[in-house]
Amino acid sequence: MKTKQFFLSTLLILIFFTSCTKDDKYEYYNLASPVLLSFDELRESVDILPPKIIEESGKIYNYNKYIFVNDKNKGIHIINNKNLEKSS
Repeated sequence: MKTKQFFLSTLLILIFFTSCTKDDKYEYYNLASPVLLSFDELRESVDILPPKIIEESGKIYNYNKYIFVNDKNKGIHIINNKNLEKSS
């Protein structure tokens, strides 16, 4: 039993020290880079279209009187959820 514990502890110590060596063989990749737009360019890139049927809904968010529904790979539907009976 003691030999098994000695072997296990020796193995763990060896693994610890071999994993701590410094290798400069790593390559670094830039996976994401920001896309910077001016406010005018951003406003020009967004289109407001007439209502369309939601084909494949994604996440749904509620903010104040609006509901935002993500239509996968299509865009965002903004639905006015204001209660008209209370406003008059």
